[in-house]
Amino acid sequence: MKTILKRVRQALALCGVCLLLVCSLAMPASAAEPPLAPHLLLSTGVEDVDTLFTNLTDFITGVVKIVGSVLCIYGLFQVGMSFSSHDPSQRIQGLMCIAGAVIIFFSPEILTAIQA
Repeated sequence: MKTILKRVRQALALCGVCLLLVCSLAMPASAAEPPLAPHLLLSTGVEDVDTLFTNLTDFITGVVKIVGSVLCIYGLFQVGMSFSSHDPSQRIQGLMCIAGAVIIFFSPEILTAIQA
């Protein structure tokens, strides 16, 4: 039992040291001037690079929307299964999953609205 506690303490100490290093070695980076619009966020002055960044941004936005859609479908499935099993905790978990999925699905639009 003492060896288990000793290992747990060592693991917690290691996690604490790692957290301390991550927090102390972080370097803030600031831009020269803030962007005025979201589409100007990745402007490099080179058209090919701008096109690449725009395509990458569109791809990431699409992936985020797909993840939100899948989570929404999973939440609907959980709510449906909770009605058949009469489990109120599963129903609440499914509704929370749906709420989170809607926030994830609309997160690109939320970020665009915040930046504007």
